[in-house]
Amino acid sequence: MEIQKPFRYFGSKGRFYSEIKEIFIQSKKNTYIDLFAGGMEVAVNLKEDFKNIKVIANVKDEHIESFLKCNKMTINRYKEFARFLYKDIEKITVKELYIDKKLWAEIKRRYKKFRKDNTLNFKNNEIRMVELFASLNNGASLSNSFYSAAKIEKIKVYLDKLKNIEIMHNYFNENWSYKDSFILLDPPYLCGTEVIKIGKKGYNYNNIWTEKDDARLVEFIRNNLKNHNVFMVFGSLENNLSKLIQKAFNVDFVVKKYKKSIFGISLDRAEWYCVIK
Repeated sequence: MEIQKPFRYFGSKGRFYSEIKEIFIQSKKNTYIDLFAGGMEVAVNLKEDFKNIKVIANVKDEHIESFLKCNKMTINRYKEFARFLYKDIEKITVKELYIDKKLWAEIKRRYKKFRKDNTLNFKNNEIRMVELFASLNNGASLSNSFYSAAKIEKIKVYLDKLKNIEIMHNYFNENWSYKDSFILLDPPYLCGTEVIKIGKKGYNYNNIWTEKDDARLVEFIRNNLKNHNVFMVFGSLENNLSKLIQKAFNVDFVVKKYKKSIFGISLDRAEWYCVIK
């Protein structure tokens, strides 16, 4: 992928871009729809690779939505917040900063103060935008990759490329109807992707997504199959969704294994995808 998102995001399908792109080409569709688009990395890059297709991305995430709402103010607020974090130590390189544990502790203290007291008088959307750049953990902690000049350029490019796709912010509705489209479905996983935890609940989405919603998703696919759509669906091993799909459509599943490093620890992960048409 040529276009890289300027923030980290759980569940990003960037690692599967080559598979998604290949199956999209095979589908021979001119419309790509991602109903759980997250950071929109796949949507942006498909539009970049195929200029003439229509791309629709649905995102329902307060941090991503805030990033989009800030728009022209994003770079200014990002720089303003960076100056607040790194004041009095601007001459120290980022690499040197993270080696010095005392300085890094001071940076994190300033970040916590900002989140607690909103010392810069940022609007709610601007705070959520900063949190998106800060870390994966809903902005509760500060990643050492928070700031760099290269990241500013990534933000500029990403904001510009997002103008080329149609973005909506709706909760999933099984009554949605589409025609002659390639539809990517990457709903929240109720089981984690860790191979060693197969069968255990991986994430707690409470009222956001449940096994009943998995059933609604299957109903959505069933209702839209007659409209000449092609579906590519992702899930985690032992996830309830795979059983529902197999029962409804009797399709083949492709399992992709990979390693993911979290806090310096490498873990074995796996996800499946299937194509329904």
